[in-house]
Amino acid sequence: MTNTSDVKKETKEERVAGVGVLVANSDKVMFYLQRKDNEYPIQEYRGKFSFWGGGVRPDESVLQAQKRELWEELRPYAAKTISDCMVKVGDYDMQPEGTFTLYEAVLSDDNFRMISQLSVNEGIGLVVPRHDILKMEFVYGLEEVMRQYIEAEDKAIRQREPGMSIL
Repeated sequence: MTNTSDVKKETKEERVAGVGVLVANSDKVMFYLQRKDNEYPIQEYRGKFSFWGGGVRPDESVLQAQKRELWEELRPYAAKTISDCMVKVGDYDMQPEGTFTLYEAVLSDDNFRMISQLSVNEGIGLVVPRHDILKMEFVYGLEEVMRQYIEAEDKAIRQREPGMSIL
């Protein structure tokens, strides 16, 4: 799986596997993830983690899909707050399924705490500390996307603050 952030504009032949947003607190040491519950239609993914997001319909852009998914999965305040601060991280090759687009939403600690305490419309919302994130089992092979995200963040921290200990 490769980060394909620099890929040219999508063609009709390219297949989009899905979209997701990683919700983080202000210093990116806590993440708010979705855990698939017993209602999830694919039994093997029940209990596993995912980003907030889902599939892209043929008539929508990846950004439109991400915003729609937030409104389907979360309460209005959470969906709007996350949607308003989303930034695209990159596109990841998830062959044979296609491309997965990851967004990031870094929230103030107060908003993060408030959103993580709200009930959700789909699955279970859980806060996971950074030091545990790579131990989690994700749906659809998204562990690799999470690993690449954490590695890129660690590299950025080392460049900004040489000698700093990374969690």
